Amino acid sequence: MPDTEKRKRTWLRVIIDIVLVLAIIGLVYLRSLVAGKEYFFISYAPFSSTVRIGDNYYKNNAYNYIEPGEYDLIVEHDHFATVIDHIVVPNEFNSVYGALEPTDDEGDRIAAAAASDYQQVGKGSASESSPKLGYEIDQYLPIQNSLYKIAGNLEDGDELHYSINIEAGDVYIDSAVKKLFSFIDKDPAISAYDIRLINYENPFTERDYVTFTEDPAEYIKNTYSSVMNDGEYVFADTVKSGRNIGVVMCSNKNTGSNTLYKTSRIIIKRDGDNWIISSSPYPIVTKASYPDLPTTFLNRVNLVNCGV
Repeated sequence: MPDTEKRKRTWLRVIIDIVLVLAIIGLVYLRSLVAGKEYFFISYAPFSSTVRIGDNYYKNNAYNYIEPGEYDLIVEHDHFATVIDHIVVPNEFNSVYGALEPTDDEGDRIAAAAASDYQQVGKGSASESSPKLGYEIDQYLPIQNSLYKIAGNLEDGDELHYSINIEAGDVYIDSAVKKLFSFIDKDPAISAYDIRLINYENPFTERDYVTFTEDPAEYIKNTYSSVMNDGEYVFADTVKSGRNIGVVMCSNKNTGSNTLYKTSRIIIKRDGDNWIISSSPYPIVTKASYPDLPTTFLNRVNLVNCGV
């Protein structure tokens, strides 16, 4: 082999070795920079705000390496009121969220243009705090397949409101409800949530005011005669707790070799010679519709299934 070729290979090996050594040195240096520091997420709307602790600036809406300790975090933006939040690093979720308020018309314009930043901060803050608020089910959601979708939803308002939304065709709602109640041992109980069926058309909208009958199933049949008298729905079971009776009704639809069920549930209360109806029949009964009833009873009614 010619000497020139040997020299080329020798230099190539030397260059490769130098690059590897520099890479190792760089890695060691980077590790030394973050050694003992916490990987801490900071997010303040609008995301164009500057974030600093003393004279050290940090990235907004991003993870940063910060030494453990207590700090005054300062968030600034022209046309917005400066925010100073006292933070502890680390904390339970290794994160901090916040939002700046505009102080003039230009600030209002910037805030409107950054509306998605504020929404993201709100959702992120709620997501981090949800275990504190008791939304244990949220760690299992969303659930989605070809038949249905079950997802948690946190709404802003005077106070945070967490609901569970179900999207499914009528004949697959039972399957979705049964899946949701497979998490019945979670805290709080599934029936404690505000559970909504998206795009569901409730057939039990017209109610007749009828005379009292002792049999709760018969009373429901007479009250919702426009649905019950056509024979589509039949009674499946009743669940009793004191003066409260849960009535479960089933409808079925044959599709080839399969029978797909639709279930509606209602709870009525005995009051002397009268039945009190506080909510129309619906595929699921929850605290949102029956706030005075215990979740243990609501769960019992929801666990009565029509063949799925």
